[in-house]
Amino acid sequence: MNLSIKNVPDALAAKLRERAERNHRSLQGELMVLLETAVEESPVPHASAPAAPYTPYTITPALASSLLETLTQIASRQLNTADKPAAAAAATTKQPPRTSGL
Repeated sequence: MNLSIKNVPDALAAKLRERAERNHRSLQGELMVLLETAVEESPVPHASAPAAPYTPYTITPALASSLLETLTQIASRQLNTADKPAAAAAATTKQPPRTSGL
């Protein structure tokens, strides 16, 4: 079977050619891979499709403690990273010599 797509925008055609070249394929080969991938994927849910059922998630005290510890470590690392440039800049800033007021 032969398929034909008419009036492809130039920008889209250029992107397809670039993609084909990047993947070492002809344009025809690249289009075939894209079509095969599109039909093999699970269908995209339609906006009117029913939502997945809600599954409640129980957070145990141990899990809450673990999450809090992880978040604290991340925050600490971010604060330490943010402080380093300021500390480095302060260390390299030369202070004028102090003179006695006498």
